[in-house]
Amino acid sequence: MTTGELLKQKLKLTQYKNVKMTRVIGLQATYIIYFDSVHPKYPITSARIDRDPKTLCIYRNNIDYKDDLSFTPIFDIERYNGNERGVTFLLVDLGSDFLLDDRMREFSIIKYSELKKQLLKEYTVRDLYQNARDKHTVKFWNLRKSKGRTGSKLVKAEFIEYEGGKISIGLEYNSVPTEDNRVMVVNNTGGESTANKYIVEIELTGFEEIASIDEWVEADFKTRQFYMNEFLKIADCLIWSNSPAWLYQGAYEDASDLGYSIYDFGSTGIPSQEGRWADIKNPPSGSYPSFVLTKHVLEVLSVLPNNVTQIISKLNKSVGV
Repeated sequence: MTTGELLKQKLKLTQYKNVKMTRVIGLQATYIIYFDSVHPKYPITSARIDRDPKTLCIYRNNIDYKDDLSFTPIFDIERYNGNERGVTFLLVDLGSDFLLDDRMREFSIIKYSELKKQLLKEYTVRDLYQNARDKHTVKFWNLRKSKGRTGSKLVKAEFIEYEGGKISIGLEYNSVPTEDNRVMVVNNTGGESTANKYIVEIELTGFEEIASIDEWVEADFKTRQFYMNEFLKIADCLIWSNSPAWLYQGAYEDASDLGYSIYDFGSTGIPSQEGRWADIKNPPSGSYPSFVLTKHVLEVLSVLPNNVTQIISKLNKSVGV
């Protein structure tokens, strides 16, 4: 039996399949343990931890909390191989505001909101949709919605498996041109051609934190729906579009430099920070690189959270369910 398994047994958490831990950076030998007493089979994800202001039960009382704390990624309690002596364990039940178990009587209780969490910047669908926009893009997206044609349709969804057990979900959308039926498009290496639609590719990373593909196959629709809703809250979102604006207005290079591009801008062979989009990338009041999307990408990110049922259906087909 591992140290983590013994700890789980000692804390009487063995009835919960999903128990996660994280180490608090900035506090000496301090760990937080997360479980769900109401829904013990639900995955414990970073998104659930972030949004649930539940109760913390402190294993030791003499803790001096700092205003800003950061945390390591969560991991299974069974993987814990550290000591118990001199270590502070904080137990968080994501399924209940109060812990009434007898073993908790000796613990102090504080509210989760009192423990301030400093998150590293993440590129979730919501983060990018809300933050990666500028006045230029919003202006033309509004014009598209008011005077042009709109419409972005999900045409493909599939699991992408990488070495080391990493799993992404790849999505492809077709987005209609705002005005013309036939438009110029640009591939990921800068080659130009014409088409009657734009393509927006999305890769959502980190599905392995939610479930394995085997677990997806075995799950019922309600569980798959839960998996997807949770995943959309935590997944980093990588993007690429064949719209000329994605390349010529600098969004491609910015996304590549800042880590939310599917492809490497260097593959275009275009000199960095030069060309017709230089003024957009380096506005007098801004800085390079910056978080910038195009109107077609904004439209896709706006509809993506409402496409869960369609995504599930296409993922099922991709794995033969």
